[in-house]
Amino acid sequence: MIIFDNPINQQQKFINDTADIIIAACKDMPLFPSVCMAQLIIESGWGKHHIGSANNYFGIKATGKATPYWNGQSTKADTLEVINGQTIQIKDGFRKYESMEQSIRDRNHLLTMNKRYSKALMMATAEEQIREIHRAGYATDPEYTFKIINMIYKYKLKKLDEKN
Repeated sequence: MIIFDNPINQQQKFINDTADIIIAACKDMPLFPSVCMAQLIIESGWGKHHIGSANNYFGIKATGKATPYWNGQSTKADTLEVINGQTIQIKDGFRKYESMEQSIRDRNHLLTMNKRYSKALMMATAEEQIREIHRAGYATDPEYTFKIINMIYKYKLKKLDEKN
C-alpha cells in the first residue's frame, strides 16, 4: 500500500515499505494498523534497531511459551526501563525472530492472546487503544502513549486503518 505517492524522505519510504505487512498482520483482528506502525517506528527507530540480529522490532521480552510466530529463541541485550520514575539500564532477554513480519505478527498475537490487553481490544479509536495497551503494562516510558499518538498524527498513519 502506498501512503505517500512520492516519498520525500526515508521515513515516508519506510512507512510505504512496511504498510502492506502491517495491514495484512492486523487483518481480521481488533488492532489498529496505525498503532502497530507507530509502535514499530518508535520501538525500532524506523527499522534501524531490532536488537542485533534478533529481528525484534517491538522490544518484546523473552517470556512465556513459544507462539506460532516465536519459536522460543532469545538473546540478551541492554535496555532502558523506567522504574519508580527512574530510567535505568538493565540487561534482559528478548525474543528472536526470523523476520520483521514474524515480529509484527507476534506483537499482534501477544496483544490479542494476553488477557491483560483485553480492554485495549474493545477500543473504538487508535488513541484509546494505545492508551489501554500502555495502561496494561506495555512499555515503561511514561511518555509512550504521547509518542505513539504523535507519530500517528505526524505521519497520517490512520490511513492504514482505512485499509484494514
